[in-house]
Amino acid sequence: MSVIKPLTTQNIDVKVIEAQGITFHEPTAESMKQALSNASAYQKALMRLGAETRVKKLAALGELWTQRNTSGAWDTVKDLLASSTGYSRSLIDEEFKLVAEVFSRENLWAILEQGLMGGLGSLDGFKDISDNESVRNMPIGPMLIISSGNSVIPPLIPTVIGLLTGNFVVLKPSLSNVAGLNMIFGLLDEIEGSEPLRDCLFIAYLGHESEALDYLLREAPLGVVNFWGAQPAMGIVGAKVGENRHHPRYLVNGPLTGYVVVKEEHMDEAVQGVALNIVLYDQQLCSSPTQSAFIGSKEALDGFVKKLGESLNFVGGAQPINVSEGGNYMLQGVRRALMMKGSKVVSSKDQSNPWTVVVSEGTSKLGEAVSVFPQFNLYNRKRFMEIIRVDDFSEAVDLISVLPDNPGWAGVEKVQTIGAVELNEDEYNLLAETGAYRIVSLDDMYMRSPSEPYDGVSLPDAFTYKVYRRR
Repeated sequence: MSVIKPLTTQNIDVKVIEAQGITFHEPTAESMKQALSNASAYQKALMRLGAETRVKKLAALGELWTQRNTSGAWDTVKDLLASSTGYSRSLIDEEFKLVAEVFSRENLWAILEQGLMGGLGSLDGFKDISDNESVRNMPIGPMLIISSGNSVIPPLIPTVIGLLTGNFVVLKPSLSNVAGLNMIFGLLDEIEGSEPLRDCLFIAYLGHESEALDYLLREAPLGVVNFWGAQPAMGIVGAKVGENRHHPRYLVNGPLTGYVVVKEEHMDEAVQGVALNIVLYDQQLCSSPTQSAFIGSKEALDGFVKKLGESLNFVGGAQPINVSEGGNYMLQGVRRALMMKGSKVVSSKDQSNPWTVVVSEGTSKLGEAVSVFPQFNLYNRKRFMEIIRVDDFSEAVDLISVLPDNPGWAGVEKVQTIGAVELNEDEYNLLAETGAYRIVSLDDMYMRSPSEPYDGVSLPDAFTYKVYRRR
């Protein structure tokens, strides 16, 4: 049985709890309170280390990670993560490579330089914004990050940005990614001069009924709570944060989804990108496309779906997944229901690569099927795409705008990411009016630029406050 302990430099009291075949040591509320009593001093030490030095130390962690990854030292842990997350082993291999990108010195530098008024230097002193005005960005922490369980990368990014901006960071991972995050940040022990970073990081799994988590939300002197996830947890956490007399910012990331717009004239270029993003993370990222609008003729769409099926066989076949007997039975029921509603259903015959493409005319039919099979919600659908044929671009825009009202996407606030092959300026502006946060190349919907905001917000800006000076 795996044993998960908090990652912290402080001596703390814990409760030993078992869940899902894992034994984890959960901090007590009193030890969490004691740890936060040291946070102000630790933050000052981290701030005085200097922003440029913080970048260098975290970049060194990335280099050390890459060395271990290429040597095969993480193979056992990769197997464990594949088992706990349900993702294929080949996907875990790709995610480990992406970790190195997060810690790239150029990326870390750009995150601060482009994400803060005054740039990276504003973390160490006042920077002019006009002839007689200047600002300095100060850490808002201590901060609490409550992460989702769909990947190591989403909790990794805000944690890194929190440390870069000089904050004391408490990270509550999920059971599925806590081992990976502990492994990543545990490498700080091997980096000379990283003590201020290590002292400002507290990683611990906290159960839903945890007294320590309740204390953090209702009473702890926090500057920001960053929640990644969906309802009902989002509302429960927000209500508790609202009781906190310290009035921390409540920054929510999710629940969102992705969308694909394919024009008939670009359908050949779109096939591979659509297939990749359907298979990648089994559509569990906020950027993962779960519906598509095809602008073109029925004959062209038939050709596109045929090529998409071939690409899904190839891409998905390289990343096999396990589907329970009950899950497979429900999938078959949904496929039959959609065919009865008049949709065309094309699907895989390989149970380890159970992709499904649904072709609907003009409007979505999936919501009607989900009303019959309510458990077939967005979070239980894997490698499942509904493609809706429309005649013009304005119809595609309308589909994106109304997606949150579709019962098949219950709980989703809106579309986060729109992927397309080629758009003109008017089309970009029409898509911006849907409320989406990102409009990107279809081939790499999951990739983020260091300068890119998260759901419309600059995380470095959210994790700091500005001191204004006027001479």
